[in-house]
Amino acid sequence: MHWQEYSPSQNFADIAVHVFFIHDISAQTVFAFDGPFWTLAAEWQFYLLLPLIAWGISRLVAKAAIPAALIGLGVCGFIGLALVYRAVAGLVVEHMGRIPAGLYWWVDRFLRITIGYQGKFLEVFGIGMLFAVIYVVVVERRRLPEHLLHWIGPGLVMSALISAYAIAQLQESGIVSAEYVYTDLRASRWETIAGSGLFGLSYGVLVLGVLLCGPFLRKPFEWTPIRYMGLWSFSLYLWHGPAVWGQLPGTAEWPLLARVVVGGALSFASYQLIERPVLRWRRSRSARKATARIQDVPTTISHVSGAVELT
Repeated sequence: MHWQEYSPSQNFADIAVHVFFIHDISAQTVFAFDGPFWTLAAEWQFYLLLPLIAWGISRLVAKAAIPAALIGLGVCGFIGLALVYRAVAGLVVEHMGRIPAGLYWWVDRFLRITIGYQGKFLEVFGIGMLFAVIYVVVVERRRLPEHLLHWIGPGLVMSALISAYAIAQLQESGIVSAEYVYTDLRASRWETIAGSGLFGLSYGVLVLGVLLCGPFLRKPFEWTPIRYMGLWSFSLYLWHGPAVWGQLPGTAEWPLLARVVVGGALSFASYQLIERPVLRWRRSRSARKATARIQDVPTTISHVSGAVELT
């Protein structure tokens, strides 16, 4: 859908669902305006849920002798619960016809919110958390010797590449799939329940393997131009769709290369003029708060000292 089709008088409702980050619940709005925007809804909803997940895991490890291990177990439990919910949702979808008319609308909306029309795979989110815990334990806390990591890293990369090829073959044959739309879920088909988790697991192993490998594999990813482009990669992600698809005003007939160049220029400008100033403001605001807390410490100490002297 082209941007010029949106105006407050014609598509106010569609604009509203984007403003409140709920546009991934409807097939009519999930890709409207700008296709990549569907991820903003999923991220916003994940960030609302993340404090609850962190609180639950923190309660689990509060008095643990080995907190890292329990954090990993807690994250694995979260992954399991996410898969169980997808299976339950698939069971509900299979029997939607038996749901009373008065409840059908509510069940349908609940599934749209929790499963969505494009993604929202909590188990994959949990897999990312799990590999982050493993990286912190293995690398930052140095629980394994460095010479051993140089063997484990290539092994993980090879395993990930082999598993990715195997998953691709299974997907092509229809044995494994990652269904996006909640109405495609079927509890009787395990591939629609666990398929996305297999994709996420393979990718997580690949990323961890690259991080554990020596400079020979990390160096291409550490190349300065690529790292610099990574600073504004999110803006590039948001702008590439409208640019490449010719949705920007007057660019529909442009050659693809010209649209790509315009998309890159807009992405860089968006980062410099919007994203970077906001990040700078947030960092300065956090620094001011930290300074204020430090300055309050002597006052607090003097109050405590005065109270002690009075007693």
